[in-house]
Amino acid sequence: MNRNRRILNSLRTFLPLCVLLLSAHSVKGVEFPESKLRLSSARIYFRSVAPQETIYGSGRTASGEVDPLNKTVSIRIDLRDFRTANRLRDSHLHDNYLETEEFPTAKYEGRILDFDPGSGKVKTVGTLLLHGKEKKDFLIEGILLKNPEGFSYSADFLISLNDFSIEIPTLLSLKLNEKIEIKTVFQLEPVLRSK
Repeated sequence: MNRNRRILNSLRTFLPLCVLLLSAHSVKGVEFPESKLRLSSARIYFRSVAPQETIYGSGRTASGEVDPLNKTVSIRIDLRDFRTANRLRDSHLHDNYLETEEFPTAKYEGRILDFDPGSGKVKTVGTLLLHGKEKKDFLIEGILLKNPEGFSYSADFLISLNDFSIEIPTLLSLKLNEKIEIKTVFQLEPVLRSK
């Protein structure tokens, strides 16, 4: 019963994301914004698929800005907000792995390399700061879509825990994958200029 509940919760988390990604492929022609955009809401999903266990989690607290004229991106994610379906696992996540007391945020500072208006595909490269370590030339590819509130942006990428000195104890190597799948869904809105 508990396993079925976890599967149902996982589907509830990922179905809206799948709908968003499918709609991204049906929309034609996205004009790149001309004014700065700020991140107004966020969903960050993570998943570890290991031989003995698949772990899902998510967070919602993030801030950031996209500057289309200078082609820069700056995103900050509050890791203290990350949760899984298990309180004890959450405690281990924050205390033993992410060490959120010492390293409460992850940050991505990058530049826009490419934008395809036909598909909405955006390619960025930058520096990802996590757990006090930087990974330079970190490439992220995503989809930008226009919507009534501004723009939505979604991306999928992998993070290697070794790159950020996050160690997995040998006893847990069958329950936690060294490569973590990340899915982000950001809502961006134009920054109103002061007169």
